[in-house]
Amino acid sequence: MNNDLKQFMGKTFPTGTKIKIDRAANDDIVGKTYIVDRIDDNGLYCSTESGNVVLIDPDESTFYKLDQPPIVAYGCDDEPAKLTDVRQISEFIINNGLYGDITMYKKDTGEFVLSTMGIFIDQIADMDFRNELLTILVPLQQQFPFGMLDEQDNGETEATEWNKRKIFNYSGTQVYFEISDYESDPSIMAITLFTSDGEEFGTLSVNVREHGHIEPNQTLIDTNNMPNAVEFLESIKGVEPVTENGVPVTAKSGFCEYPLFEFSEELLADMDLKGYMEHIHNYDRALTDMTKEMTMGG
Repeated sequence: MNNDLKQFMGKTFPTGTKIKIDRAANDDIVGKTYIVDRIDDNGLYCSTESGNVVLIDPDESTFYKLDQPPIVAYGCDDEPAKLTDVRQISEFIINNGLYGDITMYKKDTGEFVLSTMGIFIDQIADMDFRNELLTILVPLQQQFPFGMLDEQDNGETEATEWNKRKIFNYSGTQVYFEISDYESDPSIMAITLFTSDGEEFGTLSVNVREHGHIEPNQTLIDTNNMPNAVEFLESIKGVEPVTENGVPVTAKSGFCEYPLFEFSEELLADMDLKGYMEHIHNYDRALTDMTKEMTMGG
């Protein structure tokens, strides 16, 4: 376990924290409750009430705190829900986010916790809590909604990609988006446009070797090979150029300069939910691998 992950675990799961195992390589410990005794480079040493000790590897397991301060969640129902752990919070987001946005507050203090756009996090007050929550929420996002994309139309004919995706007008051509990432650099979201007959129209994004930090819902736009790309994107609600101190953020490759654009997660879900969720998974894994390499190199 690298130093950054160890610090996060120590801060999030200090000695005495009661945790529940959500997923693990060892099926025997899944669903069981443990108390954190100590943390070192190997993982979390935890014990049961009877005194049995297990070593939990955070690279192979996901788990969450129990007995945390209650959170009040407001969704589509008239009555707010009282939630006490990230498993309950994640399931509430999935089950209610499909029908509307969600807001959550701490029950005792009324402090803002988070808000969503559908099943995706929009704003969150505590980034450490965000990291803890995403370990449970992202797998649910990946598993739960995908069947909706593959359902047959009225139980009779399978819907085509054209019928399932949000359609946009690019310089007079009707196109839909397909989201993936670049194998050589999963931190960049790849966006390919397709026409109604399934023919590839063009790749909107570009993979540039030298670039700064890019969020999973951001990508560099290939203005060199895609004429009118900026004008096209600026016409779409939920897409904006990324700026820093009022100056557009770009990345250079040779004589070309490519602008960085940000897409709302709600829009990306409409464009290609499955592709975007797979990109998030690959993005997070790439950042973890990069952190490990930096730690080993240091």
